[in-house]
Amino acid sequence: MCGGMRIRALALAVVVASACLVASDIRHAPPASAANNLPHEATGGFARPDGLGFWITYTNGDVRTFGTAGNFGNASTLALKAEVLGGAVHPSGTGYWLLGSDGGIFSYGDARFHGSTGD
Repeated sequence: MCGGMRIRALALAVVVASACLVASDIRHAPPASAANNLPHEATGGFARPDGLGFWITYTNGDVRTFGTAGNFGNASTLALKAEVLGGAVHPSGTGYWLLGSDGGIFSYGDARFHGSTGD
């Protein structure tokens, strides 16, 4: 591995480890604006392409940001029919998609909506 790849791999490992530590002890109260009664438990996380920040997703559609990860919105204000399972970052690092357990896809920032199988 060349030096740049090692640094990027190390940065990603730190982000993942941080996300695990944060997610293992996060059970915040749902945001006051939550429009659904789904639990507010961490379901996953994903890192910025440059490894300098990450997002944590919650079952009720909330998204929390850490480091330089931008807040592009979340689904906690929607009347969700199913829990959010996780998400994926747009290659630009300035957007993301959230995935509902019913197949629903929610796009934020630069992430374009390409369709959904959710109800």
